[in-house]
Amino acid sequence: MNRYSSYILCASFTIIPTEVFSMTWGEDAWGSANWGVNKISQPGLEPAPVVAPEIPQQSLSRITRTDGTATDSTISIGASSDSGETTNTTFTVDDEVTLTAKIYPDSDDVGEEGELYVVMRSTVGGKKTFTALNQDGNWEPWNARLKSLPAAKIFASLQEVEDVFIHSGKITAGDRQFYVGYSLYTEYGKPVITTSLSPYIIAVTE
Repeated sequence: MNRYSSYILCASFTIIPTEVFSMTWGEDAWGSANWGVNKISQPGLEPAPVVAPEIPQQSLSRITRTDGTATDSTISIGASSDSGETTNTTFTVDDEVTLTAKIYPDSDDVGEEGELYVVMRSTVGGKKTFTALNQDGNWEPWNARLKSLPAAKIFASLQEVEDVFIHSGKITAGDRQFYVGYSLYTEYGKPVITTSLSPYIIAVTE
């Protein structure tokens, strides 16, 4: 089934209002970001290693697609400071925090070429910054336009479950919201992203 016939079949499902999606992904989604000196250094993340411990996961709610069509995909994220022995959402600046995610693509998307996206919203000292993980493992500013969203990874063939490494190491103080999603490969135009409307939130204190 190609993506166009899939869209036709799914069109009969309830469409999520555009204003709801504007809170998560899409143009002008998170307002005007002030990149400043924090544009990539927050929260001091380094390129991801290849291997990460198994972290207990929290399933994210309200999984949907940016074109409003239904999906049977599920997404989960977890964070741990003790190599996966326990999971938590509150940490201190001295903790070595590992964040991972799992994506279970829509059954119609398994086997297709796809792209992975990881977006982070940081609130540090009352200032909000918005960044996205790129293929080099670095966080870069994102202007909230889907067409310019960098891919964290490109998949030649989406598997039934995709393990996602987000970060391992210390994180500076502040609150952070993480969104993980994927799309089928799109050479031109805006990608149709499968993601959650609710983020995974962690808090880091001094």
